[in-house]
Amino acid sequence: MRWSSRSRRSAPIASGSRSSSSSKACATSRNWRAIMFWGARRMRATSWSIRRLLDPVGGDKADEPDRKLRLNLRRVELASIAMIFNAAVEGTFSFFRDSPGLGLLAVVAGIGALGFVVMSRSGQRETSRAVSHLPELFVIYALVCSQGAGYFIAQSGRIPSGYAMVYLACAVFFLIPPRRFMVIGIATFTLFVLWVSTLDVTLFEKVVAAFNTALAVVAGIFGRQGLDRMQEVDRLQRAQIAAQNEALVEANRRLATHNAELNSLMAIAAHDLRGPLFGLRNLLDLAAARPPSSPAALQDLLREAGNSIAGMLGLIGRMLEAHEVESRSPPALQCRDLRKMLEAASRRARAAAEGSRITLIVDGPSQPVQAMVDPDALDQILDNLISNAIRFSPAGSTVRLRTGSADSAFIEIADEGIGVPPEERDQLFGKFRRGASRPVNGPRGSGLGLYIVRSLASTMGAESSYRPVDQGGSVFRIDFQ
Repeated sequence: MRWSSRSRRSAPIASGSRSSSSSKACATSRNWRAIMFWGARRMRATSWSIRRLLDPVGGDKADEPDRKLRLNLRRVELASIAMIFNAAVEGTFSFFRDSPGLGLLAVVAGIGALGFVVMSRSGQRETSRAVSHLPELFVIYALVCSQGAGYFIAQSGRIPSGYAMVYLACAVFFLIPPRRFMVIGIATFTLFVLWVSTLDVTLFEKVVAAFNTALAVVAGIFGRQGLDRMQEVDRLQRAQIAAQNEALVEANRRLATHNAELNSLMAIAAHDLRGPLFGLRNLLDLAAARPPSSPAALQDLLREAGNSIAGMLGLIGRMLEAHEVESRSPPALQCRDLRKMLEAASRRARAAAEGSRITLIVDGPSQPVQAMVDPDALDQILDNLISNAIRFSPAGSTVRLRTGSADSAFIEIADEGIGVPPEERDQLFGKFRRGASRPVNGPRGSGLGLYIVRSLASTMGAESSYRPVDQGGSVFRIDFQ
């Protein structure tokens, strides 16, 4: 019994011990997961940094003027980091080789490389002329340091080939113009020959070292020229492909516009032809079912049929006018008095204006306003603008036909109508653009009148524009050169 009671008392203690061990294991597991998560994040960040530095296009747009400099600065940063690691390794080996000069050179090379890292990162944030030659300076610095290391290593009786390898690597890695790279190669090779000539080795070894290094320098120069030509060809091909893509996008846009215009043409033609044709069919059905009882009734029937046919012919005529404007050759311009042409247009539109109880007034200076115009095209422009002004103006209002010469000769057609809604003004002169507002006098148009106005004005070198009137109404203006 005493044993069992003791065991019962010790059971909670064992349970608490297991609970404590379990909590410690969970905490350790969480710590390991946190460490692994942190390590994965750091690896992703390092991988992204390396990909950014090795990006063949530098992460920049191809059309940026400083793209090559940005890419060179990123590669200077990467090469400087590699140079720091190499300096650390050379400095460590210098203790085993008992070469204090090599160790001092490793320290200088590491400090200089760290400075290039700082300058290259600063230049990537804000490119300027101050860092434009930083890649060339780094290449010279790396080549001189490699020759210094080669000099100290050669004291042991063996001439290394580190300088040649560094020069070939720089030819591939950095986007330096071939002529500058050739000057750098010749200058540093001369320095190489000078210090090799001071070594205590046989003449044969000196000649072999100089010859092999000269071959590497020549290969680096020609390699840099070949890579530069390849990059130029690639740039031209990219520009050509970009131009072709832009042309394709523009062609697709024009095709979509033509398709939209064709759809609008079909809709307008079907709508505007259906009414006259339907009325004409009703008249013929009526005449067939109940022949006219008198000559007057027959004349009324024929008159209504003629009006229906005139409406259809008018729509077809406007479509043909639009097509003629698009394929029209540049006209021969003549010097004409704009006021006289406005007066002639007013006389042509007087009957329609009087039928809608609208007054036409011609304003302008008493002296002639001369401009170089195509008379037929300008007559068509004025007829379209005055017709629109009459159809959208209420009875009892006034349409003013103005001319003058401020900076250049101009014509204005101003009405007191319903105006144009703001959302429709951008497409006002478009093809088959019919506004939502219905005319006060007469049927809706085909959406071609203002398009014809702008097209005809363009053939004369004139500009057409629209502006609203605060009190209501519209002003259409033609400015001549």
